[in-house]
Amino acid sequence: MLLERHGFEVQIRTNQAPAENSCRTAVDVLFRSTAKIYGAGVLAVVLTGMGQDGLHGCEGIREVGGQILARQTGIPTLFFDGRSRS
Repeated sequence: MLLERHGFEVQIRTNQAPAENSCRTAVDVLFRSTAKIYGAGVLAVVLTGMGQDGLHGCEGIREVGGQILARQTGIPTLFFDGRSRS
């Protein structure tokens, strides 16, 4: 997903660009677009992740003065195989 500004409105849409970090739903895309629109007003919360997904997006948020909260490493990680269990 990503955010786009259209005049005074901000809309969220699905990202159709090539996969990043080996996944289509990379949070880097969302974080970068959020930082671009909201700048220093961004607060990102990272609870879990896979590989380096989120790293570059978090760097973009920090570059514009936003803040990031992340869970402490060493806490058991959620493993997701891509299939919904609901």
